Amino acid sequence: MCFNLLMVRTYLIGIPKELEEAGRIDGCNEISVVWYITFRSRPILDDSCSFGLCKLLERISMGQYLLNRDEVRTVATRFYKFVAQYTVDPASIYTAGVIAILPIVILYLCLQKEIY
Repeated sequence: MCFNLLMVRTYLIGIPKELEEAGRIDGCNEISVVWYITFRSRPILDDSCSFGLCKLLERISMGQYLLNRDEVRTVATRFYKFVAQYTVDPASIYTAGVIAILPIVILYLCLQKEIY
């Protein structure tokens, strides 16, 4: 994730501000400036998504193969196993997803002032 953030940040810093100002002068609103000028060719998003997907698949597959006991599995591999076992009941799957994400959201809310 850090590599993706650095890659996107470097790409965005390299875009001249004059292009965005020219878009505003030509009548673009903020969303149009971001869509048509900042991410004009969108190769950085493709690269970032492909790197992120590869890393995600690597983490899930290595967690599935290397961690054999349920006591030592990570949250992502436990969620993957839960979804594979109980695919009939979407309410249980959504509940398990919320339970898996809840500690991260609580940590973010507690540390929000330090993050920004």
